[in-house]
Amino acid sequence: HQTVDIRFPLTEAIKKAGKASELYLNIKWKPRKLNEWQKAADNYVAAYDQKIVKLNTKTTATKHSGKALKINCYTVSNDKVQVVFSGRTGMPESWFVNGDSLLSAPMLLNLFRPMTDNDNRDSQVGRLWVRDGLQNITQKAKTVTLKKQGNTVVCNSEIEILNAKYEIIAMLKATFTVQPDGSLYISGELVPDAAKVNTFARTGITFGMPREFETVNYWGRGPYESYIDRNQNGVIGNHETTVAEMTHFYVNPQASGNRTNVRSASFSNEKGTKLQANASAEFQFSASAYSDANLDKATHINQMEDAGFNYIH
Repeated sequence: HQTVDIRFPLTEAIKKAGKASELYLNIKWKPRKLNEWQKAADNYVAAYDQKIVKLNTKTTATKHSGKALKINCYTVSNDKVQVVFSGRTGMPESWFVNGDSLLSAPMLLNLFRPMTDNDNRDSQVGRLWVRDGLQNITQKAKTVTLKKQGNTVVCNSEIEILNAKYEIIAMLKATFTVQPDGSLYISGELVPDAAKVNTFARTGITFGMPREFETVNYWGRGPYESYIDRNQNGVIGNHETTVAEMTHFYVNPQASGNRTNVRSASFSNEKGTKLQANASAEFQFSASAYSDANLDKATHINQMEDAGFNYIH
């Protein structure tokens, strides 16, 4: 074995990066001579690695312009946007921007995902999710208050999270800030009852989007699905795909298509209307035409039922 030191001239690359927050050093190893099966592979790579150089960590506040927002009961609106909050769940159940509906199913807290083959092999994790009733949670808003704050409207909701046995397993304090251009800022604090729940399958928000928002563009690991226990399956970069392509049809229907280390993700239609998700930290997301309940119940691919819209997690 030989060890070779290689120096990369990053100084010039950093200058060209400008205001970018990261620089990616992608390294690939390829054989000098390919055998027959390597030749048959498309752009064969023996191994790869990626190093990330953190650059500018400062963020610039986004300016949101638009006419003054009005509050009518649980509805927030102006000439560009209309967001309707549910008095039952404490979250948006309708969201229109410039006449386009962004929600086909209301926003809800999500603490479960369809179990994978690995989950089913684990004698603890998957069974704990079912034992604690995470596969069928409901949420009940105790309080939902809307108030104007500058040129925005803030909705503060205090929500009880109930499991399949209708036991309160957690309390959620969620804040939704509606901007005059239709942007929606979301933050929250989830406090679980450790006596009733041991672990969550995932913690996030799920909602439905019209099928027309099929094109997916994201900064994160790709182009294939990735999970926290196999993070090196993809490289961080700008990837474009579709919701249909994100779904992998395993022999046993299960969760699929997850993306990790995501910086931002967007869903757009042919008109160019786009819903973009950004966060203060890296996040994970997935999208599917099949509901979690359907995937978790189905035992064969032919039992998977298209919902008619796309679920975003």
